[in-house]
Amino acid sequence: MQVGHQVGDVIVSLPPVAAEVVRVPRQVPAADRYFVNRVRELGRLADLGLPVDTGTTPVRISVLSGLPGVGKTALARQVAERVGARFPGGELFVDYAALRSAVGGEAAVAEALAGCLRDLGVDGSRLPAGAAERVNLFRTCTAERPVLLVLDDVTEPRQVRTLLPKAPGSAVVATSAHRVGELQLDGAELLMVDPLDETSAREVLVAVCGADRLGGDAALVDELVEMCAGLPIALRVAAARLVVEPTLGVPEFVAELRDGLDALSLDGRAGVSMVFTAAYQALPQDATRLYRLVGLAPGLEFDATVAAALLDVPVPRARTAVAALRAANLVEELPHGRCRFFGLVARHAGERGRADETPEAARAALRALATFYLVRAAFADRAVMGTRFRLADHGRLLATTVDPFAADAATAQEWFSRERTNLMAVLRLCAERGWPEWVWQLAESSAALHLNERRPGELVDVCRLGALAAQHLGRIDVEARMRTMASRGLLDLGQLDRARDELVLALALAERSGNPVLLASAWEFWGRYLDRTDPPRAIAAYQRSIEANQQIGGADGRRGAALATYFLGCSLDATGQHEQALTPLTTALNELRAIGDVRMSARALASLGATYAHLGRDLQAAGALTDAVQTLAARGATHYEAQALETLAAVAERLGDRETAQRSLTRAAQILVATHDPRAAELRARLTRQADPADP
Repeated sequence: MQVGHQVGDVIVSLPPVAAEVVRVPRQVPAADRYFVNRVRELGRLADLGLPVDTGTTPVRISVLSGLPGVGKTALARQVAERVGARFPGGELFVDYAALRSAVGGEAAVAEALAGCLRDLGVDGSRLPAGAAERVNLFRTCTAERPVLLVLDDVTEPRQVRTLLPKAPGSAVVATSAHRVGELQLDGAELLMVDPLDETSAREVLVAVCGADRLGGDAALVDELVEMCAGLPIALRVAAARLVVEPTLGVPEFVAELRDGLDALSLDGRAGVSMVFTAAYQALPQDATRLYRLVGLAPGLEFDATVAAALLDVPVPRARTAVAALRAANLVEELPHGRCRFFGLVARHAGERGRADETPEAARAALRALATFYLVRAAFADRAVMGTRFRLADHGRLLATTVDPFAADAATAQEWFSRERTNLMAVLRLCAERGWPEWVWQLAESSAALHLNERRPGELVDVCRLGALAAQHLGRIDVEARMRTMASRGLLDLGQLDRARDELVLALALAERSGNPVLLASAWEFWGRYLDRTDPPRAIAAYQRSIEANQQIGGADGRRGAALATYFLGCSLDATGQHEQALTPLTTALNELRAIGDVRMSARALASLGATYAHLGRDLQAAGALTDAVQTLAARGATHYEAQALETLAAVAERLGDRETAQRSLTRAAQILVATHDPRAAELRARLTRQADPADP
């Protein structure tokens, strides 16, 4: 107060400040009554707030990360309910999603600070205006007693760093649909929250709507659980619909869900779809397009190379787009740096692709993907299978592309092993899109690679799609080839009648096609069928194939005759005619070596070694089998390598070479385990007996 002249006293009167009782904040919302499972995650966080050496223990930061709707918030609330009482300073809760909606992203952190300070007893009228001052005051208010801070829906590291309490023993539990990896520099632990398993998913459904409401059709309930893909939000909405719509039957609801994600909504609101749409719209431009395009290729596994083919951009740029999908937790990680969409994410991505991509743009991108795989499958086929008979002429297509395998068979076979899932996904995509030329050519290349790995079920599926495409095009030669190759898979599956039917039709189609090489090949496959059903007649079929190939002449005829001669020798050996088998096997071996077919000459050498073994000529057998194993391993022909190793092990045992026998069986067992061959258990038993000869 300033005056010119003062007379008497000056009295300043202020209103009295009422004494306030500052309550300890307990703000985390109550835990979900339908919460199930999460034993692993709860175990990791069970020690939050336990007594610590005050003054030496830093604030513990735990980030619960996972795809939208996976139940991160419910888990955080469950943690707070279990450990909250251990924090004398209380529990603070910040809902960043609500703050971003109310005040915008930039102001969300400042508003979160203000809210926490008010909750800690600071008069709202005395809050500092500046962000730095608010941070300092927050540290002061949380310096004496440990607090638990739950931060929901964090999108960037500063939303956590700004709100770190100061008292030792404090804890921060943050949930995020993003992998905020930078927080690990602050000592944060990252806990990935995965979708629920089938048992837990079923528990959620039963808890919300009751077992009676689900009805007695177990198969339909299984399908409902599968379509919800372990996401609690989807399970809760599904169960809620069954509760609030008593006339909606489970069969009708499942049928709705098959048609689209709109079934997972209540009262006409977007529901589950809205959760994924928000994540999709927050992605960078390349990532949003990749999201749509991958959604249009169901089952596709992808990395930067596959993404580059779809987006038609350089690999480094595509890698950035893939990284954005990973950071948003929209994909699950696979071996070899691959990833794929989670179940419901894939369905949402497909819906967005159909809605947001023009038909022309989608067609161009998916054609580029199909061409990408066609070129690589053709190169892999040539590297692994050599100069085998093919109907597709990829010369012009391959001439403009660098061979990614540099003609190395092992590298090409390894690529195929990794890409089997994608090759089938692309085959089905091309079939559904009505692109039969892509289907049969891709089927022909990949079928040969399936033959080499002996995956009969997949081989039959591939050849079926190829045969249907051939019928659509009126290509009886292609149909004959596909049915011929399918017969090999059916034989391995023990479906002899189906194999016979395929071969009878293939022989008739090959005859009509007028292609002598195709017909000679069909006779060879007919011999393979007769090896299983009528061995004496098989020899006549092979001789017919040899004669037909000799009449053809040229490179195709010479190789075809060598192959039929090889299988003739195998047939003679299998029927006990071991001495007679030596001549055709030796002839085939020399011919295959002369034409440079390394893979098949190694198989012929292995069969020759087996015949020597049957004749008791073990030293010759061991030499032939050892050389064959080395070549087959180098070529990536693991199925035939395992066969040769088993025979070599038996020969080595007879020769008293236990070390070679043990090593051979160990490697053979590894191959069978890797290819899920049921005979792996038998080989392991043999290994056990070798290790303990006294064990009967």
